[in-house]
Amino acid sequence: MRTIQAQPIENLHSHLRRLKQSLTPQELLEPRSNCVRRLRQRCNRRVQLLEALQRLGWAQPPVPVLDRLRPLISLAPLETQALEAGKNILRILNQRSINSLQEQLMAQQGANSREPWVPVVVGCRHRRAQAEECQASFARTGNWPRPLLLEGNAHLPDWKLRYCPRAHRLIVPVDDTYSGLPRKMTMLLLALALLRKTPSILKMDDDSRPGSVERVAENLHRLQATQVAAAVGYPIRVASRLSLDRGWHLGKASARANCQVFSSLGTREWISGGVGYLLSEKAVRKLGDFGLHSWGFVESMLYEDVCVSMLLEAADLPVHWLTEPSQLGLLNERTCEIESGAWRNNSAAC
Repeated sequence: MRTIQAQPIENLHSHLRRLKQSLTPQELLEPRSNCVRRLRQRCNRRVQLLEALQRLGWAQPPVPVLDRLRPLISLAPLETQALEAGKNILRILNQRSINSLQEQLMAQQGANSREPWVPVVVGCRHRRAQAEECQASFARTGNWPRPLLLEGNAHLPDWKLRYCPRAHRLIVPVDDTYSGLPRKMTMLLLALALLRKTPSILKMDDDSRPGSVERVAENLHRLQATQVAAAVGYPIRVASRLSLDRGWHLGKASARANCQVFSSLGTREWISGGVGYLLSEKAVRKLGDFGLHSWGFVESMLYEDVCVSMLLEAADLPVHWLTEPSQLGLLNERTCEIESGAWRNNSAAC
C-alpha cells in the first residue's frame, strides 16, 4: 500500500523555490515586479513563522498559510509546477490526515481497484446525527462503500485538514454554514487531489438513501470508457445567467448571509445538488486546483451546485446529463419531488 511518506517541515522551502521559479516571468514584468516580489517574501516569512513555532514545540500552530500561497499561485494558474508546489506544501502540512484517509479509502475498495470512488455526505456539525444515519444506511447495504462525511470548521488554520478514521469524517478549514458550501466542496476536492490515487466522488446531501449501486457503476463506467464527460448529474436549466433565484439561501444560511442577496453571476445550466452528482477522478483533480488558483471566485459563490457547475465549465469538463434523477443511483427528497411532478418547469430547483 503506497502512502505519502512523512517529510520534515524544512522541505517546504524546496517547494517554495519551485513556486518562485514559476513566478520568474511575472517578476520580470514592470511595473508589477516589486509587487510580486513582496507577495513572495510575505509567503516566505509566513512559512518561517510556522517553522519557528514548530521548533518551539507547537506541532500544528494556528498560523494561516494558504492566504499567502493563493495570491502567488493565482498569478500562474496554468503553471503545473506552481500548482504542484502548492499541493506539496499542503501534503507536508497534512501528511498524517492524508495518509490515514488514503489508507481508509484503499481498504474499502482494494488497492488494485481500477475505478476507485467514494460517496460523500456533505453535512455540517449541527446536523451530524442526520449525516451519521445517512452514512449508516449505506453501510448496512453491504454493497455500497461507506460514505465519507464532510464538515467545515472555520476555526482551523486555512491549511489544516482533520480526518477521523473511526467516523470516516473529513473536516476542512471553512465556514460550516449553508453559505460556506461552495468553499467546503472545493476544499474537499483539493484534499482528495492530494491523495496518491484520486477517487471519483458521488456527492449527496444528508437526506440521501441507497438507490441502485449498479447505476452508479454504470455512470462510472460511462465516464471511464468514453473519456468525454467528466461529471454526471440531473440538469437545472434557466433562460439566462441572471435567471438564478438570488434569494434561494435566505432563511437557510447564517444570520449574516441571510441579510445578503446573492449578487454574483450564475449559469444557464447546472447540476442539481439536491439530487446529487458524480465527479470523475479527472474532475476532482481539476476542480481541486481552483481551490488554489481561483479561490476568490469560490468565495463569491453561495450555491455549491452552481459553483461546481461553473468550475466544470471553466475547466472545459463536459457533463453527462441525466433525463431522470433516479438514474444517478440515489434516493432523496429532491429526487422524489421531481419524479412526483414538482419542479416541472425545472427553473428554480437546487
